[in-house]
Amino acid sequence: MEGPPLPDNSGPPLPTPLTHVLRPHHIGILSVLMLTFKEEYETRALSPPFLLHVYRILLYDIAEVEEPKPWHQLIKEISSGPTADVGDVRYDAHYLIEALKDVHMDLRTPDELSLFMQGVPMLFMERDEETRRSPFGFFCRRCYITFLKMSFVGIVNLQRDYQAWRNGDANVGYATAPLDRLNNDTLLFRTKHDLKLFAQPEAYAAFEKASDVADVGEAVESLRRFFEQYFHGKRDSGYRHHALIHLVRFYYQRRELAAAKELIDEAIETARRANDTASAEYAKALRARLPHKEPWRRPVLNMVEPNIHPYEVLFDVKKLMQVEFEQPLSASFERIVEGVGVFDNWAEQENTPQSDVEQWGQHAVQSLVWNAAGCTQLSNIEENIVIAFTEVAGDDNNRITVLLNRAYKTARQGQYDEALCMLLEPDVWRGLTMSDYELWANEIWHILVLRASRRGQTRLFREYLRPKRPMGVYRSRDYFLELGGPRSSKIRDPLHEVIYSLNCGQGTSSVEPLLTSLWDSEFQCRFGSYRTGITLLADMGMQFGMAKRSKKILQDIMPQVINGDDLEQRALACFTMARCVIAAGDTESEIFDIRVLPWLNRTTDPGLEEAVEYLKMAEDDYETLEMHTALTKVRYLLAVLYNSMGREGDRDEAAERHHDSSISLIQNGSEALDTEVHEIWTLVTDAGAALSMR
Repeated sequence: MEGPPLPDNSGPPLPTPLTHVLRPHHIGILSVLMLTFKEEYETRALSPPFLLHVYRILLYDIAEVEEPKPWHQLIKEISSGPTADVGDVRYDAHYLIEALKDVHMDLRTPDELSLFMQGVPMLFMERDEETRRSPFGFFCRRCYITFLKMSFVGIVNLQRDYQAWRNGDANVGYATAPLDRLNNDTLLFRTKHDLKLFAQPEAYAAFEKASDVADVGEAVESLRRFFEQYFHGKRDSGYRHHALIHLVRFYYQRRELAAAKELIDEAIETARRANDTASAEYAKALRARLPHKEPWRRPVLNMVEPNIHPYEVLFDVKKLMQVEFEQPLSASFERIVEGVGVFDNWAEQENTPQSDVEQWGQHAVQSLVWNAAGCTQLSNIEENIVIAFTEVAGDDNNRITVLLNRAYKTARQGQYDEALCMLLEPDVWRGLTMSDYELWANEIWHILVLRASRRGQTRLFREYLRPKRPMGVYRSRDYFLELGGPRSSKIRDPLHEVIYSLNCGQGTSSVEPLLTSLWDSEFQCRFGSYRTGITLLADMGMQFGMAKRSKKILQDIMPQVINGDDLEQRALACFTMARCVIAAGDTESEIFDIRVLPWLNRTTDPGLEEAVEYLKMAEDDYETLEMHTALTKVRYLLAVLYNSMGREGDRDEAAERHHDSSISLIQNGSEALDTEVHEIWTLVTDAGAALSMR
């Protein structure tokens, strides 16, 4: 989720802090600037690409958007620049690099430091206000003026801190000193601004660290300390609404929605009083993310406005994808297109590296929508885009979301080890915040539950996995054949009821829920659920004696299933198709129970060979998925068919495989602890402990 916007610039700008403290790394940057410009103007030995490389590094350090780099790291980054010749012109940047390694190691006395600072004015010149100026000149002038204000004691301390910094001590010289005259004698000349301690970023850094490790108390206290600082001389800082918005955003990321609801209205009202339009719009979009007090009310979509963030438009896709919203997936794709347009407009206005990172959000959302539409291969393409262009081992929520979805899809294809290895890779979890860690741990737990439910390890789930369930959404009917638990989907819940009824031999009682689910899934373009519903409809049709009609229904849907994008769906379709082929091969007046076929003896029926091929495919898929219960049924029917066709050798092999799967099912059901599962979950908990101690 993106951060709060910057203050609105439509009104008069607030006064900026005028204090400046000369730090050791400032002397290092001045040294690089002095040597670079001296080398450029005297010898012209630096190529334009190398100069651009140096300017970018120095500009980033001058902006002070992160902690200062140590001297050796600064020189290492400068040395990594392009030093080759350009065209026929020969350049030599190695002389500058070698000179920088040993520059000003001789600043061992305050007099030598003063002599060096006397040469700084050559790096800037006084110009009119209308004349274009360089940020490097501003930086040099500010450092020089600050040095002129320092006392002899301050110069001595600065020289000592600089020597320690050059020797590798990155913390010396950066402590916040008191500003009163009794406790601070570093300044000889003081302005009125030197008597006030302006806002410092350390409290906000503590807030971000506490947010990453889920320390709620420290995060709230650090945020309060940051916004209670002295920003300017006005009575009202004008930043109170930013404190409230940050707090709401923190509670939202922690999924403490009740606490977020209590503060969001106050944040909107405070932003309006401060005449901060951008922050007010952001707060309203944040309120639209929170669920209504009345759960039956439909969520509100955001209006496309100038100040809206593109991620808020993309978040509307999540609302549109809710089955209860009763919207086709085409509406989600339309919203994605709108989000792309909003992003283009927003990126042109912001033009920051953050906008480059956030451009992959729409691809992550597209992967979800394509997967819901049953287009798995298109979903994989969008996932590949996000994985290829996002930062490895970072905290990008787009990347972790795509990796979690891909891992679960891989697990559903029976590749449990590959899915777990994908998530347990250190590059996946080492940069996560605790909020994303909960999602990561929850997805691993779901994969373990999926494998246990398919293997029939009910005791392992009941005694080990269920007590260790992390925070997150869990619906038991997605894994086990039961009707308990709250209803969550008007498409999937009827399918669960049909499967439960068919398993009990009462499929005819679930015709209406199945037809309703089929209508909703077709209207909402959720073709994955639609294909499953069609397969169940064919199974139910056989119980009404409509074997040939069921076969025709499956033949129409089989080209969409046979490619194997969903192995469980293909296995079910092939198993049902085999039974339909057997039943449809008989005379129309002869109806038999396809579940009990010991008397079947039609060796001349070519339909049996076709049924055997479908059963073999279903057997291979169920074996890959390790679904022993369904595998036992398929192998039993296959052995019966072989016996009816007179293929005794194949019958004995199928019967032996049926016996093996039955034994595996019994053994799995009695296991209370799996060593591999225990080791995996121990690793998950150790990773959480390590992340929380950062």
